[in-house]
Amino acid sequence: MKRRYTVSGLVALAMLTASLLTGCSQQEPILLPAPTQSATTPALKPYSISSQDGDEQFTSVYHSRTVDLRVALPYKGCTVQLLPTTDEEVSSITDKLEHFTHLGTFSLLSEEHSTTEWVDDAKDPLVKHLKVALTGIEDLDYGYYVLPIKVQAAEYTMSHYILINRLGDVVPLDEATKRLPPDLLGGPERTEPMKMVAYVETNDNDIRNYGNLILTGSRLPVFDFIVLFAANMNYDAVKGRRYISFNDKLQPIVQHPEIYIKPLTDRGIKVIVDILPNHQGVGYRNFQSYEEALDFAKEAKMWTDKLGIDGWDIDEEYAEYGKLPSFGHPDMSALWMVKAFKEVMPDKLITHYEFGSPFRADLTDEDGKSAIDYIDYSWSDYGVSSLSFIDMPKLRYGNRSIEANRSWAVAGAASSARSVLSSGLGLFMYFNLNPEALHNGSQIGFLSEVTKIFYGESCDFVGPLYKGPAK
Repeated sequence: MKRRYTVSGLVALAMLTASLLTGCSQQEPILLPAPTQSATTPALKPYSISSQDGDEQFTSVYHSRTVDLRVALPYKGCTVQLLPTTDEEVSSITDKLEHFTHLGTFSLLSEEHSTTEWVDDAKDPLVKHLKVALTGIEDLDYGYYVLPIKVQAAEYTMSHYILINRLGDVVPLDEATKRLPPDLLGGPERTEPMKMVAYVETNDNDIRNYGNLILTGSRLPVFDFIVLFAANMNYDAVKGRRYISFNDKLQPIVQHPEIYIKPLTDRGIKVIVDILPNHQGVGYRNFQSYEEALDFAKEAKMWTDKLGIDGWDIDEEYAEYGKLPSFGHPDMSALWMVKAFKEVMPDKLITHYEFGSPFRADLTDEDGKSAIDYIDYSWSDYGVSSLSFIDMPKLRYGNRSIEANRSWAVAGAASSARSVLSSGLGLFMYFNLNPEALHNGSQIGFLSEVTKIFYGESCDFVGPLYKGPAK
């Protein structure tokens, strides 16, 4: 059973964010003072620099490429130019990045790694594009680099920050496919590679470390799914509704998904957030109507869009239903929830940790659908050897999950991996592997035994050891 996970306040993070925003309007980049402007400045900001995905503060880069920055001008025909960044400004920027992100030391990207070119927008005279060509990124030492972009458009000064994460040589999972098991254990019905799942206790560990686990030959990530354990399902008694809450250890991730989540999704890893009841009387067994489930799903979609995640994990623990005795437990409760999630987010994943499952294999909704028609993948509790409780098809299920807090379980994982393969199952889950033990080599051999069974190749920890928000 997983450890208890409770919510604490947001006061510390709010104070930190306020300190970074001092002197800035809400729309300004967090590291900049208020822009200089004339007394006739309009109420709405008429200028900005944004990345291709619309971020006005940061663009994250992991390899050599050209960054296209969209520069919105205050009026047609205004003068626009790049401004140099002073040594004092660079020092302030790197200090604040190091303090806020907990990534470690940031260095200024040297001039030989970038060139710039202005290009007019073909359709909009109020837009120019600044093409920033980044070269030789693969030759940099492992670490973090920043390239400040400072632009003056007429009387306005604005900035954008290109963050270069030199994390190791990795082939994203969406650019190549893992190998089938070398000896095709599980018989001819195995048509796709094993999928590996890493739950990360975010109270303990930085999620980015699990993206640094790479198959030695193919350079593909070891883990197909990284599950953040956990967000909470809380209850607001005043409003009479449940909501999703993130504790203080998750707040840096929530506030800066481009730093913590995007490096993983850029590698083709699916990032899932576990939703865990939180001792407040609400859980997956007591949605009172489909409308209530739909309301919760709409909130989940808001967080999905904000964080850029790939889905949500259902984990029925710690609800303490007795705290809300007036709530009934409709048989359809959990089915309402997964149906609502798929209605609101049809392209996102639903996964399920089959511990105390709120689903029944024989229960269908008004559309004739059961849990497995909505849930994409599921996996068992630690050491469980049975097939899926909810009748999940074999290639979408994994048993004999590994509780990595116990060193003997990590050392014996190869035996479990062989059993999973011979049973024709498709997934294998680890909970809370120790990044330091993988980085220093004391446990990487045990993980390599598993990857050799699944993919015919060992694995390495490539890149820096992160000691981020959990530390």
